[in-house]
Amino acid sequence: MPSNTDLLEHNLERNGLAASRNPAVELACGEYICILDDDDRWEPDKIAKQLAVMESNPSCGVVYTGGLVRRNGRIVDRYVPSMDDEIYPRVLSRFDLKLYRVT
Repeated sequence: MPSNTDLLEHNLERNGLAASRNPAVELACGEYICILDDDDRWEPDKIAKQLAVMESNPSCGVVYTGGLVRRNGRIVDRYVPSMDDEIYPRVLSRFDLKLYRVT
């Protein structure tokens, strides 16, 4: 684990995403929060690319990406986000938030 990362809690109870994420967000003290679920993987440059978008667009509050679903090493599904202002119904309501600015 990188030296600037703290493991807050490993919750074995199944109380939903919000039950685990909300306490972590409340304890966060950085400028950004990235959430990576234990069954997800990121490309090595994902965060750097998303931070570049956030930094070059100060009014931007959320950066999200598409994704691939793999089973046994094979891509079985893709998620490609659309580019419009209405992200809540498709992304935020599904808890697909991965990087957002702390205000």
